[in-house]
Amino acid sequence: MNDCHVKLIHLLFSAATQNNLPLCLQGVWAIDAKLNCITCDHENIDAKDENNILGKILLS
Repeated sequence: MNDCHVKLIHLLFSAATQNNLPLCLQGVWAIDAKLNCITCDHENIDAKDENNILGKILLS
């Protein structure tokens, strides 16, 4: 699952960058990114942008 998440995180950040949307990881994925290693199996990806635009896009 982590391999799929890593690919998805890269896609999310690429799309966010292309659309000038500031995006940050939260939770354990943020810690893993800071440590530059995967510390555990992840069940989800926590990401946040300033105005929850990402959430609105994903829910539409």
